[in-house]
Amino acid sequence: MKSKINIGLIGCGNIGSGFAEYLINKKHYDLKDINLKTIVVKDIKKKRNFNFNNITNNINKVLKDPSIDIIVELIGGYAPIDYILAAIKNKKHIITANKAIISKYGEEIFKEANKNKVNVGLEACVCAGIPIINILTEQLKANKIESIEGILNGTTNYILNRMEEGISYGSALKLAQKEGFAEPDPTFDVKGYDSQQKLAILASIAFKTKINPEDIYCEGIDKIKKHDIYFAKEHDKRIKLLGIAKKRGNKLELRVNPTLVDNAHQLASINNENNGILIKGDLCGEQSYNGKGAGVGPTVSALISDLLDISTNHKNNIVKDIGAYSENNADIIKIDYIKNRGYIWCPSIDSPGVFAKESRVMAENSINMEELKNVKQFNNGPVSPDVIIISPTENYIINNSLKDLENLDCLKGKPYFMRME
Repeated sequence: MKSKINIGLIGCGNIGSGFAEYLINKKHYDLKDINLKTIVVKDIKKKRNFNFNNITNNINKVLKDPSIDIIVELIGGYAPIDYILAAIKNKKHIITANKAIISKYGEEIFKEANKNKVNVGLEACVCAGIPIINILTEQLKANKIESIEGILNGTTNYILNRMEEGISYGSALKLAQKEGFAEPDPTFDVKGYDSQQKLAILASIAFKTKINPEDIYCEGIDKIKKHDIYFAKEHDKRIKLLGIAKKRGNKLELRVNPTLVDNAHQLASINNENNGILIKGDLCGEQSYNGKGAGVGPTVSALISDLLDISTNHKNNIVKDIGAYSENNADIIKIDYIKNRGYIWCPSIDSPGVFAKESRVMAENSINMEELKNVKQFNNGPVSPDVIIISPTENYIINNSLKDLENLDCLKGKPYFMRME
């Protein structure tokens, strides 16, 4: 067995540069036998913040080099799947931070890896500063996981925190972009798609089944207004974008949506760009984890952790089966049939009989009202909005009631529903 382990790096953006610099400077004593041999980039002329001689734009310099043992893929998006599968077939271990590829092609990647007896490291794909993949596959492997609930996206958490300080969604988003927490096109984060992919990975591993991200119900934070923040504060709650996966008998409840959580809830204290996850197992009970979910430092931390583990396994001819996925797709409960408690926001006009009309709609849809009140603080011309807090109700019934409310002559705009956990 050769003493040096050679690394090929594909992609050298912010994360790739941080990873390369860490390896080149050997900032960890256990990296002395690990050698960064080749970096593949799109633009070889681009100026970088480190010195390295072997930079190429030829992917085969990594994929087909028999001396390279581990390939680290940091391009992002779906395009690198062909590189990853080719590398695995060439008996090279894989480390990636690519949640898109793992969430969509994870089953194929792990099957190919097991077939070719190579390891796959994906710790950096989900909540980089929290070793959540290792927690699920190693520390809690004696447990049957019952539920996962978490703040999986730091950008949206940062935006919601700024809105709590009194600024609008649009202003909070611009601030997140200025601070580097949000991309110029923030759609993937604020629409919830990032959390959707991460939840698919965690749930696939936790419940050992195949989960397609697009099968997970998804709502983002882009429609949250100042009055939602106000309502949360008035009821001793905070709004968080949660990814939720729960075992319901032989079926799974899977969803990503903004929700109100009590201030006493463990996830309510997760601030700014941090992530937080609650996992419940049949033996361990509820466990909580929090930390930075993105950024160069936390992501490089996860990548180096995978690199050290896989290097050790490579030296000892150990192939670790992550144990994720089965042949069958998960049986996911449709969002229509999931019960949620929450409130309905009604942009009502200030006139006699409005409460009676709104109450009648609730009664006709068999929805139990816990409270109906006017929120005069957000009067806008003739609109004096009402809030209806409802008991847990199936979502298809709630949607039917929203349509009925919208048809009332006393509403000037669309009502909407906000969930509470």
